[in-house]
Amino acid sequence: MATIHTTDDFIRLLRENPEFLAAARRELLTKELLDLPQWFSEYARRTDERLNALEHDVKEIKQDIVVIKADIVGINADIVGIKADIVDIKADVKVLQDDMTEVKSDIKSLKQGQEDLRQGQEALQQNYESLNQRQGRLETMVDSIRGHTLEIKMPRRLIGMLNAALDTRRMRIHWRAGHDFPVRRLGDEYIQAVEDAADDGIISADEETRLMQTDMVVRARKNSDGSALWVAVESSGVINLDDIERARQSAAALGRVFGEDAAPAVYGYRIAEQQREQAAAAEEGQKVLIFIDREQI
Repeated sequence: MATIHTTDDFIRLLRENPEFLAAARRELLTKELLDLPQWFSEYARRTDERLNALEHDVKEIKQDIVVIKADIVGINADIVGIKADIVDIKADVKVLQDDMTEVKSDIKSLKQGQEDLRQGQEALQQNYESLNQRQGRLETMVDSIRGHTLEIKMPRRLIGMLNAALDTRRMRIHWRAGHDFPVRRLGDEYIQAVEDAADDGIISADEETRLMQTDMVVRARKNSDGSALWVAVESSGVINLDDIERARQSAAALGRVFGEDAAPAVYGYRIAEQQREQAAAAEEGQKVLIFIDREQI
């Protein structure tokens, strides 16, 4: 076995024996530091994948994604700097082998660098969480806009569909919660009839409130016998069980207020299969009609 008398002997021994060099690195550098490039490479890959997914889903937050990408570029630059620091440390080990105090100081500096990187990772994670929150708020705003647009389109698109589905004619809008409609007199008559029915105990106070909150109420004539048919319509971008139940409650109350047939209906952009089955289930004769508008914004 070779005898080591000088620093050059030690360096030559390391160069001639790769296993010695690897062992020396493990002793001088922490496992976390050795694994750091691979860890950051994997982290950067996952980050890019997530950012790419967000770019397809939310166009409005592209500027935020650009900022995050810039942060990732900055992190990559930090990694390059760390690699350069490692090279410098290796050079210091060769030059300052006899001065262990300075070597320990260098190791301490590297640990501080790891802490800085950890803090940078936490900051980036906070940016992601903030971005997710903003995306959630944006999706809520989009759903609200879709719902408002649906309510605006409802009279124009739904009247024809209702007449076709129910085999009726002369369908007129008597009520739209929160909206004006063509014949104000019909709305006034509707309000008076609902209030009178509540005062006479025909419907409860909750049912009166339900009828005043119904999205749209129409009245038509059946082609089969000319009798009247009322329809209570609830609209929602995504039709759920609550919409179906509200339509049923409104139709049941309408029938008692006016003493005429009444049917429930729901109108929206989409409905899950479970909700579709629930609407189709007859409950005290109240089968709910489903109308889907394919023209989403």
